[in-house]
Amino acid sequence: SAQATNDAPDVFPLGTTEVVFTIVDSSNNTAAAPSTVTVSDTVGPVITVASELRISLAEAATLTDSDARIAEYITSATALDAVTGAADVVTESPESYAIGTATVTFRAVDATGNTTEVNGSVIISIGPQVIAPEAISVVAIDGVSVAASLPQIASFLADTSAVATDGTELAVTNDAPETLEVGVNTIVFSATDAEDQVGTAST
Repeated sequence: SAQATNDAPDVFPLGTTEVVFTIVDSSNNTAAAPSTVTVSDTVGPVITVASELRISLAEAATLTDSDARIAEYITSATALDAVTGAADVVTESPESYAIGTATVTFRAVDATGNTTEVNGSVIISIGPQVIAPEAISVVAIDGVSVAASLPQIASFLADTSAVATDGTELAVTNDAPETLEVGVNTIVFSATDAEDQVGTAST
């Protein structure tokens, strides 16, 4: 009987690799034919950066991109490509930041030309800075609702913090109902400083 072999490598590199298939029959007659395997990189780099930067001010003001907190955020992004390794990150951001939310765009391109783009936010507010917990998902056993006292939800509601503009830690309250119905429930977390300025954040 004839036996076939090939010279394929254990790992195919990026690009086109020729593979030669050879067959030998019982009389040692040999025949060979080449083919190719092409490996393409079609996935962009993975960008790592915080989704938002929150800055709390004692009074209304407009900050610039030279503000140390904003400058650090803008330059904090990193990008890593699975094939070509580290990639540079280019940032598109405004020069000034008023009270409210501004979008910062982070973009990275790998050596093959694949591009990844993610958006972050710079949120500037007056009054306390409130940090809300990350969103969670829970299962309603009865298919209708869950109690806010459920340990998973209670832990979620407690996983928050707030500081005044002078750095003082503040107590945080929330508007969670006693029972949360099936679906998306948005919870607002609030804190009030000594000047009666209120800061909020929601999840």
